[in-house]
Amino acid sequence: MRRTLSIILLAAVVLMGIASSLQAQVTYMTRTTLSAAVSAEDRVITVGSNTGFTVGQFVYIDAESMEITAINGTSITVNRGQLGTGDVGHANSEAVFTGANQHFQQTDPDYGAACAVGVGEALYLPRINQLSGIMWTCITTTWTGTSTALIVYDSTRATLP
Repeated sequence: MRRTLSIILLAAVVLMGIASSLQAQVTYMTRTTLSAAVSAEDRVITVGSNTGFTVGQFVYIDAESMEITAINGTSITVNRGQLGTGDVGHANSEAVFTGANQHFQQTDPDYGAACAVGVGEALYLPRINQLSGIMWTCITTTWTGTSTALIVYDSTRATLP
């Protein structure tokens, strides 16, 4: 009886280890802020930290995607208005996200729909729809989206009261 109990406990520990190693891993986008305002014509942006920035990746600032072409300290040279977005000005201290092309989306998941962190549409978080400017996150098991001035209901932008 004692041997059977030991075998069962050992099997449970092994299965728990396997289950935890099989859990999906989420990739969180690198986030920093602008250290200076950027005009629509600027091709160099200055960020608070260049950690996670790599030539060939993309930068997302307030509904504009940019491709990184060079990095010199915290000065990042970019091609503006990429992935279907336009060149616009950005204020100092604006949030800056960086990641590979596949980290950025052009569609929204359904607000309140089921999601699983690290799986499918929730593989990269936040899920940024670069065209609408809405940033989605998978909270518990449902999608929630927001941007600075707008909130999302059923993937439709609605002005806050």
